[in-house]
Parts: sequence; structure tokens; C-alpha cells
Amino acid sequence: MAVIGKFYGISLLLIVLTLNLTAQDIWNKPVRLYRMGDWISYKNCNYPTSLTEGNEYYYFGTSGGVVPFQKYSRRWEEPYTTSDGMAGDSVTAVYFDKTTSYLWAAHEAGISYLTPTADRWVNYINPQWRIDRFGADNNSLWAKTIDGAYHRISRLGGDLQPSEFQLPEDVIWAPSNLDPLPNFGLYAINADLQFDMKGVIFDQDFREFPICLFHSTIGKDVYGGAWGLGMITGDDNVKRLNVTPMGPLQNSITSLMLTDSGIWMSNSIPDGNRVSNRTGISFLNFSDWTWKYNETYLVQELATTQVFDINYRNRRLWIGTDMGLVIHDMEKDQWKRMGMTKGLSDEIVTTIGLEDSLAWIGTPHGLTLISLPGFKTRRVNLSPSKIPVRIQKIVVGKDFIWLGTDNGIYSVDKKNHFVRHFDAFGDEVELNELISGNFSGIAVSDSVVIFSRQNILVKYAPFLDEWDILQYSHEQEVVTIFDMAIEDGYLWLGTDFGALLIRLSDNYLERYTTVDGLAGNHVYKINIDGEWVWFGTDRGLTQYHWRLYASKN
Repeated sequence: MAVIGKFYGISLLLIVLTLNLTAQDIWNKPVRLYRMGDWISYKNCNYPTSLTEGNEYYYFGTSGGVVPFQKYSRRWEEPYTTSDGMAGDSVTAVYFDKTTSYLWAAHEAGISYLTPTADRWVNYINPQWRIDRFGADNNSLWAKTIDGAYHRISRLGGDLQPSEFQLPEDVIWAPSNLDPLPNFGLYAINADLQFDMKGVIFDQDFREFPICLFHSTIGKDVYGGAWGLGMITGDDNVKRLNVTPMGPLQNSITSLMLTDSGIWMSNSIPDGNRVSNRTGISFLNFSDWTWKYNETYLVQELATTQVFDINYRNRRLWIGTDMGLVIHDMEKDQWKRMGMTKGLSDEIVTTIGLEDSLAWIGTPHGLTLISLPGFKTRRVNLSPSKIPVRIQKIVVGKDFIWLGTDNGIYSVDKKNHFVRHFDAFGDEVELNELISGNFSGIAVSDSVVIFSRQNILVKYAPFLDEWDILQYSHEQEVVTIFDMAIEDGYLWLGTDFGALLIRLSDNYLERYTTVDGLAGNHVYKINIDGEWVWFGTDRGLTQYHWRLYASKN
């Protein structure tokens, strides 16, 4: 992390920031006007419903937005979602109007369209429309609803017109999952998949994923989709198909780990907007922006849907679950599971901190150290009287290991493992002392450490050995802080009502919600990636180009 600078002042300072915005104001007004691409969200897009051909792209309507595929370079691009201004992104029909170059999408909230020069989608909201197909004749667009009615739409935008219009015979419909499928007896597919002539795809565990969408162009390019598996591209000349997944297995993301090669994610909270029964670890590869999954159903060591933390170091992926610690050696492609029989303090692993030769494993019943590379375990007591402590967060800093617990804050010197204990206000107390300070979040930079308990922030400047308290009060709602991250004098907070950005030099604060571009308003995890910041939310993974608006000075 970059150096933020020293903090001067008295050792204990109470700063109360009162937001003069009501909850309704926050919901309805974005922080600022954005450009297309400032916010990008990824949701489970593996249930394709429709597709349409544009000038340079094919557009797939999916369960997680509209996904563009570049026809000539043969590459996938980021999906259009609610982050781009769409009122909904469980897309049931898409249509590209070559007369106007408008891109249309129907979804759970109504219909939206995007003009060629716009930075946001235009919405017509009516959840009762329930459109499942778009088409066009020479004069108008047409929409078919699930009850079999047909409605005309102006090419330049507007509501659905009454259904008493007679459907012209020359309407050409965009391909959708309502179309009949061909015989697939002559086709081949990805090496790790099989399928029969009826178009049912079988994975390595013989789970079935039916092809639900298929379109072959004049040039013999194939576009389509497999229900629950992803989108299909291919070549009808050689009868070859390829399935491409997109988006996380589950849209609720409570664990997030950023690496140089990509970002790992999973969840511990049931997905309230579940579109898939597949669970496990999802990975977005930055080199080609493809998605890979390690499913709980297929990885024996990962036999749980409850993932509390993910960490990564030296080509090993560490996963904290409710059934022990799972370690994936990426070079050897080997999985290992460790529990109490292997020396852990508990089967539940809540948090993981990693050094090159030592892993710090936090559980509800204390701390365990694992020496590397031999994986020798040692249970550690933070106090001489062996007080049981619930470890809720471990962060490895430059000089100290920081632990947030249900008994305050602990620091461990990395050189000599000397332990210090702090109460809810930052005052040092005896190691054996019991206090009422439940800390679940920690963010570390070179010059400052921030701790969170409920909706209170405690700030520590190691160079000065001084503590400040930052307390935030709100008129209409109480904020629960789930996660934090620091970069260049800015503090990001993930809360149950969006993300907060605080400029630490003057405590200027901005709040971001779904109105700005977040996939969901419960922000469980935050990872800063230079110019971008990643959010794990209750409705998907979001990426925000925050450095366009936050000055480094």
C-alpha cells in the first residue's frame, strides 16, 4: 500500500460525522454522473435466453445481463447490467435494431434500450409486461409477452402499445429459447463435456445441461446457450461447439481475494437471488477474462457451501470453511483439508493471514499457526490464562500481525511474536483482561491501521503509537461495517447500505449504492486494485474505476 502520511493530534479524538441525507435521498441520487464503463458488474450469466446480431457484436440475453461477443476478434466483453443503468438484468429478450442502432433488452423490471452515444440505458418500468421475445417489421418493433399477446413499440423508444394491433406477417423475430433446436448428432463440444443428439450436455459428473438456444448464421457461425452452463459459440462448417461460462457461481459474494492473475470469490450467506444450484469457488482470470469454477459438488475436500475467507500466497489458495481449512496447491493441482484432527483450534475457520513461512488461522475457539512448507500446526493462546478468544479477522501488516476478536484487538510483533492487547478505545490492557470490544474488520497501510466494531472505527498510527476514534451517526439507518480497505489516504468501507469512501485527510465522505452502480447494497468485501476497486455484494461482483474521481493528492 502507498504511504498515506502521518496523523498528528491528541491521542484520543472523537469525530462524529452526521450525514444530512435521508435514506430516500441516498437511494435516488447518485454521487455523480458517470461514463459508460465506470462501473462494471458480473453476475451469473449462465442461463441464456436470447440473442441478437449487431453491427460488430452478437448480444446474449442472460440471467445476469446482456453479454456482448465481438464477431470479428471473437472475444467476450463485460456484460451490461444494472451498473450501466438498466432497471433490471435478468434478461428475457434482446434485440438490436439496425435501423436506429438501438439495443433493446426486456427484463424483470420492464424494458430498457441503449442508444449508440448514450452513457446510460433508458428504462420503461413495468414488471407486469413479462416480455419473452423481440422482433421487428419494416415500421416498428414488436414484443411478445408470456401470455401470448403482441405489442408494438416505437423504434425511437416508448411504452408498449395496446395489444389490439394485428401482428404483421413480415415480423422477423430475434433468436430465443422459444425456437426449435436442430439434431446435434454430428456436433462435437468441449473436451470435458459430452452431449447427445437431442442437445443435452453432460459434465464430468453426468449432470445434465440442455442446450436452450441455437442460431446458425449465413456464414455458418454458431451462437447459442446451454441452460445453467453458459453461452455457446461455434462453427457449423466443422460442427464444433464451445461453451463459455460467465459470472460467479452465486451472486452473493462474501469472500474475495485479489491476485495478480485474477480474483477469487465465494460466499457464506445463502444467495437471496439464487439463479443456480451450483456452489463453490469462482475465479475471474485477468489474462483473458474467462471464468473458472471449483465446485463443492466436484471437489471432495471442498464439501461445503459455507466459505468464510479466501487468501492466496506462493501459488497456494487457502479457503476457510465451516468444515475446516482447505488448501489448493496450484502448481501440483492438489487439494488438502485440515481440521481439528490435524491440529486446528476448531473445524470452523473464520479468517486467514499468510506469511511466506507461516499461516495464521483464526477460528471461533482461538488461533492456530501452520509452519510452511511442512504444514506443522501449533495452537496458540493470546493470554497466559488461556482465555478462549473468537478470532474474527487477521491481517498481516509490515511489522505486526493484527487480530480482531470478540475480546478487543491484539497485535503480534512479526520479529519476536510479542503480543499486545487493546480495548475498544485503543487503550492497552493486560493480556488476561476481558473487555467488551467485538472487532470484525481491519485495514492496514504503512502508516495507519483502521479497526471496525459494529459501526465504529478505531484508527491507530503505529509511528506515533496514537489512537483516534471515528464514530459515524446516521439519521435513518444504522450502518454495519463488513469490510474495509485503505489506499493513498482513502478508506473504503463495505456496509449493509452500500460502500463508503472516506478521505482521511479531512474526513470527507461519499456513499455509493446501486443507484451509482453497485450490484447490491450489501457490500461484504472490498479489494483495491490500483485505479479500480472490487466489491463483493449480495447481488454480484462489481468493479468501479474510482481513481477517475478520487485525486491522489
